[in-house]
Amino acid sequence: MLLRDLQALAAEPEDTINAYDPRCPVADDLAEDLCEHLRIVTETCLEEGLITAQQLANIRLVDELLDRMSDRHDPELWTDEALRTRKEWSEVRALARKALASLGYDLEPPPRWSM
Repeated sequence: MLLRDLQALAAEPEDTINAYDPRCPVADDLAEDLCEHLRIVTETCLEEGLITAQQLANIRLVDELLDRMSDRHDPELWTDEALRTRKEWSEVRALARKALASLGYDLEPPPRWSM
């Protein structure tokens, strides 16, 4: 799930938006999913040697940027338009891509949402 979250965060904005149910707030879901899945797998993945401390640090950089964005309490950051145009989201994509690369994965856009 964490890998899927990183792929969604790293993807081009339209690919990410199209991967989610149009009735859901995509940006909020992206941030919440990463935070939750990171919390769940952190200790297990590190203890079992599935990821290195550096790889985990790269993932945490994405999460920390999303936390800082959330702390600003700016609802304009959490829209589809913001995903497309705001530099903050460009920075999230860049960090997510770096985290994916450190894990040995290429960018694979998430599949389109279908009902």
